[in-house]
Amino acid sequence: MPSNRFDTSVNQPYVSSYIPLPFDAIAKLGQSMNLEHSKNQAEADALQQKLNEIKVTNSVISEGASGDLGIKQRSTGYLDFKNNVLNNYSAANKQLSEDYYNGKLSENEFKNRVQSLKNSFIQDYGKLKIAEANSAAIEIGR
Repeated sequence: MPSNRFDTSVNQPYVSSYIPLPFDAIAKLGQSMNLEHSKNQAEADALQQKLNEIKVTNSVISEGASGDLGIKQRSTGYLDFKNNVLNNYSAANKQLSEDYYNGKLSENEFKNRVQSLKNSFIQDYGKLKIAEANSAAIEIGR
């Protein structure tokens, strides 16, 4: 019974405000994000494998200076450059993956950083291919 004429709570029907969560949609979204990350990770691993396949020589045999006698070996720096690129690329790749899995990066930030990493890889890959060609020329000249 209402306590006064303005109290209408007794006459109000129950309205449920329950909204079920769309677990199927959430699962599909998570699955697609994991699939895209796996694809990007596989692509990054394939790029790193390409870097590993480049063959470079680390030294060249040259004649000594005018006052020196004999033949000397001089460093080309190609192997050091290759190792430096590999180490930097694998560290950046690992850090990017960890940041994404730990939730430090949104999906868009992750995509942008992957693209940036690809662009820097393409530049370094081109330099390493030149070093490989130079190394092949050095090996033929020996």
